[in-house]
Amino acid sequence: MGIYEELVARGLIAQVTNEEEIPDIYKQEVVSIKVDKKGIADKFHFTGFLKGRNVYEMLAESDVYMMPSVSEPFGISPLEAMQMGVPSIISKQSGCAEILNNVIKTDYWDIDAMADAINSIVTYPAMYEQLREDGLNEVNQITWDKAGAKVIDIYRKVLSNYNF
Repeated sequence: MGIYEELVARGLIAQVTNEEEIPDIYKQEVVSIKVDKKGIADKFHFTGFLKGRNVYEMLAESDVYMMPSVSEPFGISPLEAMQMGVPSIISKQSGCAEILNNVIKTDYWDIDAMADAINSIVTYPAMYEQLREDGLNEVNQITWDKAGAKVIDIYRKVLSNYNF
């Protein structure tokens, strides 16, 4: 049974002719079925929304965190992953890409680059450890005091231009 037939059999969608016709809300189901058919379903967690302690429990079981966001204004979840020592992959288009350095950044549409990044992290222990350690150090340097000081500095610079 093919992916589309399986989606239809599960009652999730009507018959479609190609993947582009599948509504976005079922794309995760398509990926889940593909992963299952390749026999690697035990390597992936498709959790949906998590909150509280569940986030940290899932991250503690993870080797890699990936946020292939098209447009995430900031995205705190990569910080949570880094805080747990989980090497992270984010899209260059996400807001946090502007401030995070010790992550792998790919274009959100470049699934080959994402797959290469995942493979590299899990294949090369030195890369895994480097991203893990540097990510932990980086995220531990991010504090509200430092963020607040930057905002105050910006206000001072703006006000100095107006001779206040």
